[in-house]
Amino acid sequence: MIKYAKDRDGFITALLGLSSSITIAWFIIYLIFNVFWSRIFDISFGLMIIMFIELLFMPSFEYWNARNRYDYHYKPIVISSLIISIATALVSIPLIMSNENKAQAAIIARILVSVLVYLIPFVLIIKKSRLFFKKEYWKFALGFNLPLILHFVSTIVLGQSDRIMIGRIVSE
Repeated sequence: MIKYAKDRDGFITALLGLSSSITIAWFIIYLIFNVFWSRIFDISFGLMIIMFIELLFMPSFEYWNARNRYDYHYKPIVISSLIISIATALVSIPLIMSNENKAQAAIIARILVSVLVYLIPFVLIIKKSRLFFKKEYWKFALGFNLPLILHFVSTIVLGQSDRIMIGRIVSE
């Protein structure tokens, strides 16, 4: 926000373009090798598709939140968080009660509500600027974040490994 103060909207849209491109690239890799990934993660193909949809739209919400925090606009952040929390509960309960696979129903309900909310900032960001690619912005973002990828991946693996091991050894 500080480095590109004169073109914050363009910078955020370019970051959205970068994160969307990366998500789409990983989605294509997943589609090509989906049997391999499904075996490793023990997650159904349909659930992985839904999760990729969330991964596509979630960065827009995070960028929108960061911009609002930077501008000291906390009201929209609180309202959107409340909407997600309340709507997730309202959608989850009937879906979980009417479904045999309760864990999957809970995940689908949460993702469905989140994606519907994430679509709003996604559209707002795109309406402000259509600059999906700017070499300078992508280079800065990649240079800043590439060293952090191993840290984030290791955190995710560490956080999920216990669940995966327990599920394989005992049961879910």
